[in-house]
Amino acid sequence: MITSEKNRSSCLAIRRSCALFSPRTLRKWLHRFWHGGLSALGDAARKNLGSQNNVPQKLEKRLFELRGEHLRWTLVRILCQLISEKLGDMVNPSRSTS
Repeated sequence: MITSEKNRSSCLAIRRSCALFSPRTLRKWLHRFWHGGLSALGDAARKNLGSQNNVPQKLEKRLFELRGEHLRWTLVRILCQLISEKLGDMVNPSRSTS
């Protein structure tokens, strides 16, 4: 099989580009391309993994009240107060799990 110099240089360029990414990433992109074409390779919207809607309204209201009343209180102190008022999480009163 005879390949042209243009094809050979294209293959080398692709090989160099692939070396920049992990095999896992390349497999993911290939899968997306097979199932959705070029448009599937564009930036995809990410899921909202945050907890914006997980804070009860009553807890949120009291949190802002405490913050307004006690400007110098730390987050730990505010969490302790919320727990003493039975508004905070009794098991995991940390920033990452509240």
